[in-house]
Amino acid sequence: MKKILVIDDDSDILDLLEKILLNEGYEVFTEGSAEAGLKSFELNSPDLIFTDIELPGISGLNFLEQIKKENPALPVIVITGTGTMHTAIDAAQFDAFEYVEKPLEVDIIKETAKRAIEAGEIRDEDDIITAALLGTALQDDIIGKSDSVKALFRRIGELIKSPLTSPILITGEIGTGKELIAKTIHSKSKESASSPFISVSCGALSEEELYTLLFGSGKIKGKLEEVGNGTLYLGESSKMSERIRSKMLSIMDNKEFRIDGSEAIEFHGRIIASLTVNMDGDIKLSDRSNDDLQYRLSANMLKVPALRERREDLPLIAIQEMLKSAERSGKKLRGISNEFIERLSEYDFPGNIRELKNIIGEAVIRSRSNLLRIGDLPESFMHIAPFEEVLVKTGKKKDDEAIKDGSRGLMAIFFADMVGYTTLMQKDEIEARNLIELMRTTMKPIIEDFGGKVLQYVGDGTLCTFSSAIMAVTAAVKLQKFLREKKLLEIRIGIHIGDVVVKDDEIYGDGVNVASRIEPLAAPGEICISQDVYNHLRNQSNLKAESMGALNLKNVQFEVQVYKVVIE
Repeated sequence: MKKILVIDDDSDILDLLEKILLNEGYEVFTEGSAEAGLKSFELNSPDLIFTDIELPGISGLNFLEQIKKENPALPVIVITGTGTMHTAIDAAQFDAFEYVEKPLEVDIIKETAKRAIEAGEIRDEDDIITAALLGTALQDDIIGKSDSVKALFRRIGELIKSPLTSPILITGEIGTGKELIAKTIHSKSKESASSPFISVSCGALSEEELYTLLFGSGKIKGKLEEVGNGTLYLGESSKMSERIRSKMLSIMDNKEFRIDGSEAIEFHGRIIASLTVNMDGDIKLSDRSNDDLQYRLSANMLKVPALRERREDLPLIAIQEMLKSAERSGKKLRGISNEFIERLSEYDFPGNIRELKNIIGEAVIRSRSNLLRIGDLPESFMHIAPFEEVLVKTGKKKDDEAIKDGSRGLMAIFFADMVGYTTLMQKDEIEARNLIELMRTTMKPIIEDFGGKVLQYVGDGTLCTFSSAIMAVTAAVKLQKFLREKKLLEIRIGIHIGDVVVKDDEIYGDGVNVASRIEPLAAPGEICISQDVYNHLRNQSNLKAESMGALNLKNVQFEVQVYKVVIE
């Protein structure tokens, strides 16, 4: 029978864990302090330990350190109610197995204990698998509980323990916090924490300026010499010239460098470089012949997840930034509305955390109550389409009955863009295709119920005509509601409304003879729905829109754009 030691100064926690673990068939020992826990550890030789971080007397981290000195292979699970990345990194250095937060969940305790016991069985003194403690905050700037962030925290914990002689490469999209993570590795490493952290932006300087800054000139010391046992952070390292790249590679290999034939200068610090990747995740290594530098750096690589890859963290990040911005601006805000969060969740944030912070900061300035609401979002953000633009041909002749029922009509294009918003296609392509077909068959009767007529299916959506644009809005709301109620897929529906005029057998959009494909009449971000159409929508649906370009109906946010359309 496997033995588990539980240490916590809360008797309720002890009772709960004892009951759960006994029911799973383990032998359980409980103690209320680290001192008592050490005695029980020596007496009972447990196979697994659960310990709280906040303990009277000896802290949970000190207890963990002592346990790991005695038995490095013993799995330890840390319990805390105030988990932060600082705590996670500290514990990672002593190889904690896992991290669980209060209030404790029975299933998580069972599953974590099972994994820890199994991991303990395959470990030995010479082959310890590093598993960093999982937390929720990184220097109070990056927070989250998503799997991708937990993986990031694990990797940081591993790299902190690497020697200074091992360079590190941090990759990630723009605005993901690469330099912040570099600072964390620096400050948490015992070898570098007391020495300087020097940041250099390689893309902001000319070749000569960067060369002089790094290596020095004459009596002026370069950053490589100034950094000592600290960390030299090279932002956008791919922007370095071949000459500088070659010298940096030599420094990494030989731990010394020379300036203009002078005596060798030893380099004792750590080099952390960063590369920005695009939204497809591609790292564009330089085409120069000296690619060895990038590959040398990539031996210890850390990838920072994009914000869209951890959408479940968005509410936490938004609330944290709201509190910070409110404090800076002297405003008293108590929260964020669900509609606000839902609108943010529809966007991919190519600028990542940096872009989100800017949006929240502006929303706080615009707010007029103690709650951030959807109307507080910057107007520029409200006009950002949450879907990919598509070009569509109607495939209909000019004399089609669908557009001859009046001299003036309205045309709407519906489509659901699933690119980047679901993993369903990756998991089960057949199911995803079935869902698209379900969307089509579901939309058709809804459209017809409101007097619309389906002209043609287009891509993953449909092309429809309506007697008024409000019918398009209502149908979209119903469809989205149906899909969400069935929990089939998060689908975002773009409504593109084209004001179409028939005159002398020619089709016009807003009085302009149109091209043979759909094109926007206004540039992205501009208000591009005509005033009379907007008034018609607002009057017939009691819409309370903040601007003509953003319609909010039943807490569902849509982007409306006028397109000029030709019927072929």
